[in-house]
Amino acid sequence: VAQWVPGPAWSQPSAPVPPAFFGVTLNSSSGAMPGFTVGAVRLWDSRTRWSLLAPARGHFSWTVLDRLVAGARRAGLPVLLSFGGTPGWASPGGPRTPYGDGSRT
Repeated sequence: VAQWVPGPAWSQPSAPVPPAFFGVTLNSSSGAMPGFTVGAVRLWDSRTRWSLLAPARGHFSWTVLDRLVAGARRAGLPVLLSFGGTPGWASPGGPRTPYGDGSRT
């Protein structure tokens, strides 16, 4: 059953959605970008969790992230890095994630 609810009318004209809002989640660490048109790439499940980028305090491993960002740059795509997977050294008492890399929630 539909019911009309009186109230103020929508007065703003609709606006186009920016292209960067139409993206894909990249679940690969190869650096290959999608073969179809997207507006952005989101890095998650791409071996870019914090626990993999900084496996030990003061030790960083940028190889995979550099490869993915370079691939996105070549394709002219903005990157959204989903930052998660806290390393065990940064949260030793935190519950473990299901990823098997020792990361914490």
